[in-house]
Amino acid sequence: NEEKNITIINSTSNEVEKIITVPNGDINKIVSYQGSVYAIAKETTKSYIYQISTNGDFVRTITLEGIGNGNNLVIDQNKFYFTSVNKIYTMDMNSTSAPTTPILSVVDGGAYMTLYGFNVINGKIYTSDVKGFTADSEISVFDTTGKLLKTFTTGIGTNGFYLNK
Repeated sequence: NEEKNITIINSTSNEVEKIITVPNGDINKIVSYQGSVYAIAKETTKSYIYQISTNGDFVRTITLEGIGNGNNLVIDQNKFYFTSVNKIYTMDMNSTSAPTTPILSVVDGGAYMTLYGFNVINGKIYTSDVKGFTADSEISVFDTTGKLLKTFTTGIGTNGFYLNK
């Protein structure tokens, strides 16, 4: 099952070194942070964040009880941020228990439309509602407590936010 596998590739030889399989959930996103790899995997009623070492060993698993369909894992300033449908959650990376409430719920524009674009950069949360791909996207910027800072429109289907260094 491809949704459960992570392939580790040797960057020198471009050969597959190892394929690891997460024990629960289907992987939605993988990110690298400070020498580890983190994956968020989803089930209908709960999700998981896996920390994986560079050699492919599982370091720890955080079970996100009651938060199904976890997606959009981002790490900013030593905190996890992730989404579930139209809700945004955060938790300290050292925490072992799931957050009980989201920091924010955005207007639900339909599956995969409301948070089609999502990122957290330097303490600001960026979201994109793509309006069903029938109109310009609405971008909202929040602080990490969920306070709305700014909204504006961009082109149809805006799906990403990046730091320009």
